[in-house]
Amino acid sequence: MYSRSEVHLKILNVTLDKYEVQLSNEFRDYLDAYCQGANRYAEKHPKEILVKNLFPINGKDIIKGYAFFVAVESHVDKAIKTILSDEIAEIALATDLSKGSNGMVISGEMMEDGKTTLMMNPHLLMYGLASMFEAHLVSNEGLNIHGAILHGGVSCFLGVNENLGWTSTTNNIDKNDTYQLEINPENKLQYSVDGKWLTLTEKKQKL
Repeated sequence: MYSRSEVHLKILNVTLDKYEVQLSNEFRDYLDAYCQGANRYAEKHPKEILVKNLFPINGKDIIKGYAFFVAVESHVDKAIKTILSDEIAEIALATDLSKGSNGMVISGEMMEDGKTTLMMNPHLLMYGLASMFEAHLVSNEGLNIHGAILHGGVSCFLGVNENLGWTSTTNNIDKNDTYQLEINPENKLQYSVDGKWLTLTEKKQKL
């Protein structure tokens, strides 16, 4: 453990006990529909299920998956590894800001066919968890999206409909902050802020 200081790492996300409050009825219905389809597929194709006790899934499972993805995408795993390795001072230097992906729009005025063109280049792998698969989402309520979905995603990460298109890029911006606290030598659960000792709140979190 990091012996010279206590580090309080907090990830803000939709807490499961507020699932019905913070998410709209429409979005929860959308999540339920996704889970029904995934559960039905798992039921009909048991030989394809690698983790047997994973199904059936529900909307809260999807939110937990998204929270986990946000944490990994924000390099929380790297921050924890650095903290536990006693190398907290190196965190600020560990990010390579030169890497990323791109997307661009070309006006129809510059195209021979007069159509505005959206170019998508997310720079993701062809295989593995970071890869995407093609999907066409249609519903009786008017949903009509053609695009690409990440594994575990419930909608198109990038795509088009009848009216517009959207894309997403990846880059190595500063996505999280780690603080090194001054701990009270007489009480390891107190840290200094503006000359005052404040008490840390301690709880266990399953990662």
